[in-house]
Amino acid sequence: MQVSIGNNSYLFQDNGEIKIKTFNNFIDVNKFETKYGLMITEDNGEWVSYLYNVTENGAEEVAYGNFQHVFEYNNKVYAISSLSHLTSHHSGLHEIRKFDDKFVKITIFRTEKSRISANN
Repeated sequence: MQVSIGNNSYLFQDNGEIKIKTFNNFIDVNKFETKYGLMITEDNGEWVSYLYNVTENGAEEVAYGNFQHVFEYNNKVYAISSLSHLTSHHSGLHEIRKFDDKFVKITIFRTEKSRISANN
């Protein structure tokens, strides 16, 4: 059992005892409950971050990228990535799977880098 509380904390149960865990190294955290447990993303703007799975032992890196949203559909976990910098932008849809206790990011769709005109 894990329950997200506050911006950088969550509760978990350890041998019947409820404990609190805080991830202090992260700022501007987005949290998502999934079948794999609590997943978090950190918004670093154009400096790409990671998608993390939070466990009692801390935050485990799942995938590299700027993930804006994580959701479940038909018992699968998906993540949407998006990155904009100056006049370029790209985004993608990824399935997150777990094989033999290791996470894998499978890219379903990714846009080509598109140019954004500053004159519009």
